[in-house]
Amino acid sequence: MVESISYTGGQEITSLDPEVKPISYSLTISVFYMPSLADLAADLPKIDAPAPAGKDNPLSEFPAVTQTQP
Repeated sequence: MVESISYTGGQEITSLDPEVKPISYSLTISVFYMPSLADLAADLPKIDAPAPAGKDNPLSEFPAVTQTQP
């Protein structure tokens, strides 16, 4: 179970020559495992997750690059 996620990064990029600051993050999780309950795996809830939306990463430090062939 994910308990918390937090991150810090640089400010919004507003110039062509920004100072690059690393992104730092913290992820806190709790994990539980009980081998004797393996027979209950079929009763787990089904997760209906949508496909990725194809959006750009807002934390990326590099501009999107399109490749062209000669």
